[in-house]
Amino acid sequence: MELVFKFQEFEGPLDLIIYLVKKKKLSIRDIPLSQLADEFYEYLQQMKNLNLNITSEFIVTASYLMELKSKSLLPRSSEDESFKISKEKFYSQVEQYAALKDLVEKVKNSENLNIEKMPVSVKTVFPKINEKKLKDIIKNAIKEVELKQKVYKIKKEEITIETIMSKVLNSNINKNLYEILKNLNSKYEIIMYFLAILELIKLKKITLDEEFYIRSV
Repeated sequence: MELVFKFQEFEGPLDLIIYLVKKKKLSIRDIPLSQLADEFYEYLQQMKNLNLNITSEFIVTASYLMELKSKSLLPRSSEDESFKISKEKFYSQVEQYAALKDLVEKVKNSENLNIEKMPVSVKTVFPKINEKKLKDIIKNAIKEVELKQKVYKIKKEEITIETIMSKVLNSNINKNLYEILKNLNSKYEIIMYFLAILELIKLKKITLDEEFYIRSV
């Protein structure tokens, strides 16, 4: 039987990482990877003790953090280029997710907010895109999702940026961004899809046209 319950602190592994970082009131780059990995794993153990189902994405993230931890404990001279790339990719993903999550909360909670003063702080430039319309799309998609579902359903399927990127390339070309986002199941999925789309644009695999349709490059 599928477990359904209120899950307000975090909806996925990136939410948990942000939660752990915020508790320390530091930048994620100022926290040793070994410490972050240990605290993430400890939190999963607490979830297990409470008999909560843990989705595969949490397990995958825990394994990934432990791998980064083991490499981070090696002498600095032993840090290879692939580790540095993996570490920077991890930091960048968490930072972009946090920025988008913050934007989502501001849009959700502030009906009268001057949206022109809310820049999307991500490292990707949208050519020919009206940012106000983009923020409106996110806001309206969140409303659609929250009407459908007031609780978070724990599922056993894995949701990763790479998985979503593949889905976008295989089934979302020539589709409207709003139509894609409004049919998702949670704010977490909306943000993950948006991150995947940002990554694909950065890799020059897709682009968004002026009407917010996803096009292949």
